[in-house]
Amino acid sequence: SLQLAFREASLVPDEPGHGPGEKYTGPVYG
Repeated sequence: SLQLAFREASLVPDEPGHGPGEKYTGPVYG
């Protein structure tokens, strides 16, 4: 997904449920 692509490219890993947009989409596990 697009969100996973951004998550993988992030320089600072986010905890599940705390990444950008996850408050709208729910936790994303990548």
